[in-house]
Amino acid sequence: VQQNTGNSKIDAYLQRDVTYRATVDARTGALEARVEVVLRNEVPSTDLPRVVVGNGRGLPNGTSASTVTVFTPHQVTAASIDGRPLVLARSEEAGLGAWDLPLVAVPPGGAATIVLELAGGVDLARGYRFRYLPQPVANPDRLDATVEVRGGRFTSAGPGRRLSFDGSAEEPRELSSQVRR
Repeated sequence: VQQNTGNSKIDAYLQRDVTYRATVDARTGALEARVEVVLRNEVPSTDLPRVVVGNGRGLPNGTSASTVTVFTPHQVTAASIDGRPLVLARSEEAGLGAWDLPLVAVPPGGAATIVLELAGGVDLARGYRFRYLPQPVANPDRLDATVEVRGGRFTSAGPGRRLSFDGSAEEPRELSSQVRR
């Protein structure tokens, strides 16, 4: 979830690209994952009205200023913005861990890359399920998600060990399957 904190309409020009790569062990349910979120500020001009490109944070016109929260049932073991390490605190909301990042400022024409490393476990008795819930935004997220299984296979993936989705996430997207060892 991204929230504009600049008191402007600049988020209409923000594009989010989300990449999710996970591996789950069919024997133990152990999961390791990497989430990469790239925020791109595609504002066409900083000469637009102040209500659109200004902000109440003293940042240059056209700068997107927002907070980002990632919701996951797993632990964040490492985090960074543009390669700078972060230490994140965990709170809880709706039964999920809520990991709040500090203010993310993206200049006009620029980008910020957020990377989270996750670790956890899943109960595979009912299969594996990854669910991406998009936020209603002007520009739908682009989602590239891949889940691989070690020591088994996903039954819905034919002979494969991989579930994947790559495209626009205007609606919730789910990757799910029973797992065979």
